[in-house]
Formats: sequence, C-alpha cells, structure tokens
Amino acid sequence: ERQQCTDFLQELAVLHPELLRATTMRLVLRRFGSIFRNSSGTASTFEMSKPVESIGKFISHAWSTPGWLKNVALMYHTNVSPATVAAFATAICLAMLEFAGVGIPMPLVGPCYLVGDDNNLYQIRI
Repeated sequence: ERQQCTDFLQELAVLHPELLRATTMRLVLRRFGSIFRNSSGTASTFEMSKPVESIGKFISHAWSTPGWLKNVALMYHTNVSPATVAAFATAICLAMLEFAGVGIPMPLVGPCYLVGDDNNLYQIRI
C-alpha cells in the first residue's frame, strides 16, 4: 500500500507537477489542528500548501475520525522522540547536580511543618 502511494505521487509529479503541493507540519498543527475540523476546502486552505518537487512525509486521514484525535496523534508522532531525549537529558543533569552536592530546591507539596530547636530544624511534610 505504501509503495502504491509512493508510485502514485511520483506519477502525479511527472504528469501534473502543478498538482504536487505540500505544507508544513507547523501549519497542519496550528490552532490545535483546526484544519481537520471541516472537510470543505477553501482558497485559504489551498493557499496553505505550496508547489513542491517531492513530499517528505505523506499524511492520510479519514474525515470520520475526530479532528482533535488526529491532532493529538500527529503531535505525539512528531514530538515523542525530542521530548524523550529532553526528559532524559534533564534527568541526567539533575542527577549530576544532586550527586555533586548542589541542592535543588523542590516545591513543597501539601502542608509543611518545621520542628526542632534553634540548632536543629526538620521539615515534616504531610
């Protein structure tokens, strides 16, 4: 099926190069995927695309699927790898700072009480 799609796009590019148009993921995902909320094409939606010589990624969809769900799927697909790398890099940096003895202030969650005398204070979180 993927090969058929690729063959079709290549044939389209050869026979009618003016019809081979594409847009950026940024434009597809803007306004939380509002482009998927209406199946009618307009001049403004057509102008979102530009003529291209090739298409890097082809997105196919069905109008029966809710637009918000398509948007969430695309956001996940395009951002999961960078977000995972950023999360691991942050965790490693925080672990290194903690290991080096640099105290990282953590936000207090819930009530916190200080107990003890002038020389020894202890935090008790509930």
